[in-house]
Amino acid sequence: MQQTGKPTNQSTNNTLWLLLGGCLVAAMMAVCVFGLFATGLIVWLRYDQQVTGGETATAVALTLPTLTPIPTTTPPPTNQPISPATDQPTEPPPTNLPPTDQPTNVPTPLIIPPDNIRQDRIPERGQQDLQTLLQANFPPNDYFAAAQRLTNDKTLERTITTPAYRLGDTQTFLTDDGNISATLLGITDHAYFWVEDGLGYSQKEVQALPIAWKTNTTSGW
Repeated sequence: MQQTGKPTNQSTNNTLWLLLGGCLVAAMMAVCVFGLFATGLIVWLRYDQQVTGGETATAVALTLPTLTPIPTTTPPPTNQPISPATDQPTEPPPTNLPPTDQPTNVPTPLIIPPDNIRQDRIPERGQQDLQTLLQANFPPNDYFAAAQRLTNDKTLERTITTPAYRLGDTQTFLTDDGNISATLLGITDHAYFWVEDGLGYSQKEVQALPIAWKTNTTSGW
């Protein structure tokens, strides 16, 4: 009994190992088959997209119409004489409508103002006030008269007589930088040339300026 039990256990172990090895081989084969199937499916889908895109582009390219020039034929000249033009003016057709003094209605453009603008009706006397304002004859703006009326200094004169300046005279002027002292270095019939002290211009240089201006211009000074 002991001699017959030993081979049975060994055969059982061999069978188990064979089953495990078969299962492992079958699993590996299944993985390989699945991998081949997936690879073939991916390749087929990409190839199908490329073929479909190429066919679409070919179809679009083939469906473009071709423009063929159509020759234009000019009609043959006719021998019918052309009637000469007359200088008689054509009179407009008479109208039987009576003249009316009513002005024609001009359509006004539709303008929709914004909501934030207040729209009120024009008062009844608005047009009359506007015509009065447009027809009014306003007096000229006289600064001297306004100064005499609105200030207390009544000693001002309308016309100011300036003294006769001579070359070398000095005068004080009010500028944006304050009071400056200037010397008269040039004189013409219509202008005085005052130069700020300290600038370094000579009387000969300044006097040559109006002479050159009078010589080179048509108006002169």
